[in-house]
Amino acid sequence: MNLIIKTVATILLFLVFLLFQVSFLPKISFMGASANLLFIIFFIAIFYENPHRYQQGFVLALAAGFLFDAVSLYYFGTSIIVLLITYAAFKLTTHFLKDMHEQYVFAYFVPLLLLFLTGYNSLMYAVTHFPHVTFNPVNEHVFMALAYNLIVGTIFFYFYHTFFMGRRKDRQLRLF
Repeated sequence: MNLIIKTVATILLFLVFLLFQVSFLPKISFMGASANLLFIIFFIAIFYENPHRYQQGFVLALAAGFLFDAVSLYYFGTSIIVLLITYAAFKLTTHFLKDMHEQYVFAYFVPLLLLFLTGYNSLMYAVTHFPHVTFNPVNEHVFMALAYNLIVGTIFFYFYHTFFMGRRKDRQLRLF
């Protein structure tokens, strides 16, 4: 029951941040780049998901993809498929990172966020421009978008880690 409540609360959080993303963030873009809040919240949710469970992440990928598709100009289902592929790739990647130490969790978060944000954006570009895909050289817009999303992702990561994961720490001294 707790998992259902957490999933529904996360989906409602997706909706709030999507409305903020499409209504307010385009007005404060830097060099044409704005933060992808929905992807960042989705990534934080799957980053802290139990590594042996897949139901919540699958449902969150469907919900986030549905919300992306609801405000997208492209065919319906494109974002759902790309987020499911991203989620499967994330689970496959973290399967090989079995020793994610709690003290170095941010060192795992930053490269994984950059990798999967780049992968998500590249897949969306490739799927939406399929017959005429051209690979343009990487320019300053790509770096600005990654930097902007990394800053926002870091703020959200520390907020989530401090307020939600901080309560789970076992602070008891273990001698043996």
